[in-house]
Amino acid sequence: VGSPSKCAAHVVAHLVALAPEADGGTISELCSLPSQVGEYKVKVVRTSDELQLHFDDDIPGTEPSVQTVINQAMLVEPFDFSSIDGYCKTMLLSLAYSDKLPDQEWRGLVVGLGGGVLPRFVLSLFAQATVEVVELDPVVVQVAETYFGCAGFGSTDAGVERLQLIVGDGKRHILESTSDESYDNIFIDAFDNDGVPFQFLTPDLIEACHRLLKPSGSLVLNTWVVHDIVSYSAMRKCMVHFPSLEAYTTRDRLNRVVIAQKAPGTCALQPETLAQLQERAGIPFPSVVEEELEQRLPRVSGRRPR
Repeated sequence: VGSPSKCAAHVVAHLVALAPEADGGTISELCSLPSQVGEYKVKVVRTSDELQLHFDDDIPGTEPSVQTVINQAMLVEPFDFSSIDGYCKTMLLSLAYSDKLPDQEWRGLVVGLGGGVLPRFVLSLFAQATVEVVELDPVVVQVAETYFGCAGFGSTDAGVERLQLIVGDGKRHILESTSDESYDNIFIDAFDNDGVPFQFLTPDLIEACHRLLKPSGSLVLNTWVVHDIVSYSAMRKCMVHFPSLEAYTTRDRLNRVVIAQKAPGTCALQPETLAQLQERAGIPFPSVVEEELEQRLPRVSGRRPR
């Protein structure tokens, strides 16, 4: 079984080679590359203990879109994911909607790579799990591999590559896939410089996700709270195909994460799995439920949204 240690060493080598950060918390820019899919630059910056991935259109007076913020402890063995916060922590809560933690048969699909927090969490903590990631921008893949440790996870005991990075259109990948009931979790985390593309979360995409999930699988959507028309529209579309869903608003009030479960009945966390996930990751997941659960919705109609 491969391990990410070689990749982690590669990342650390990059960090060590850099000039020390100036006093006072000055941000050091590690790289700035033009995106191949938009009019902005993909940047990696470093603070005293964090790496950040930015999409920056370099317009004076505007702030960059911060895509990923991670503590550097996540990149060095023994990997410490306890500092994961924000929407990534909320999306990972979806692992506790199953009656067991990811095992050798667990397979996930992630649309939108960013800094790779979601796949790295799963692959680092669950040695036989596999994750397929589809990312539109090859520059983001390059940056994630070079600076955020998204490489070197090897294969499972069965010889399956644990991390598969695919450069392409995530929506098209899902719609054209014929692998019915093959994923335990599908994470939709597709953002451009302006947020979630409105044309991405369409009825045909939600229907295809339902088809590709295993009977007990979950669809997990990340949206912005300020884009209520996108997030509430996505929830309405999910209700056509999924029996129920739960929506969480992150503590910083920036993101709304929707978890829709395919299995009949009420969408519900499994207490034993939740406790095991907290112990394995060192993250207080129960507090996420207490602080962020916004609403629980049953299926209200069989009508398809227009």
